[in-house]
Amino acid sequence: MNLISPIYKLYKAWLKRQIKNGDETRQPPHHIGIILDGNRRFAREKGLDVWMGHQFGAAKINAVLDWCWEAGIKIVTIYSFSTENFSRPLQEVAEIMKIAIQKF
Repeated sequence: MNLISPIYKLYKAWLKRQIKNGDETRQPPHHIGIILDGNRRFAREKGLDVWMGHQFGAAKINAVLDWCWEAGIKIVTIYSFSTENFSRPLQEVAEIMKIAIQKF
């Protein structure tokens, strides 16, 4: 069993409680920004084609957005593609664009 999984679940519950409940001095955020990063690195570590990492990342965004909604965060800005990404191989850019069309 992966030891990180139970620790991550505890952290996730703690973080959600902190964000949702806040305290007298801190209100839950209304808006957060997310920069997508590490999809290619993830794929390479798993021995997958890099575009598969983008697929996994896109699937994870759905879970993150669900979590934000449950935590009361109503506005999320996602930075998903920079102009520098156009210098990647054409097939990878095409796969990213396909994902963008499907997800956005």
